[in-house]
Amino acid sequence: MTQEIRAKASELERVVKRVEELRGEGISHFLLRGDLASGKTTLVQAYVRSCGIQEPVTSPTFSLMHRYGSFIHHYDLYNKSLEELLALSLLDELQEAGIHFIEWGEEPLERLLERLGFPLAIIEITPFEGGRNYRITHA
Repeated sequence: MTQEIRAKASELERVVKRVEELRGEGISHFLLRGDLASGKTTLVQAYVRSCGIQEPVTSPTFSLMHRYGSFIHHYDLYNKSLEELLALSLLDELQEAGIHFIEWGEEPLERLLERLGFPLAIIEITPFEGGRNYRITHA
C-alpha cells in the first residue's frame, strides 16, 4: 500500500501521525530515502518531539546510530555496504524493541529485512518548493 503526503515543515505532524498509525499496525522499521538534505533527519526530529523527548536530534553520520529515550533508534547508513552493516552487528541493533528510523536504508537492506520478517515501511522524501512530498509504502 502506498500513500503520499505533501507537507510544509510546519505540517510534519501529519507525517508523524501516519508513522504512529503504522506503528499501531505493527510496523516498527522505517527506511528513510531521499537525497542529501531532503529532510530525513527533520522527520526523525519531529517524531522525537511528538513523543515529548527534548533531546537534540542530529544525524548519526559518524556514530551510525543514536537512541532517543528508550525506544527510538535512528541510523544513518550513508555509503555503508550490506556487508559492512552485518560486520557491525546492525541486525542485533535492529532487533531491539522500539521504533527504528534508518536513513539511507537502500534495497539490499530492504530485501534482507523482508526475508528476516522485520515489519517495515519505506518513506521516500522529495523536496518541492515550500515543502516535501512523503511517499510511504508498506506491505
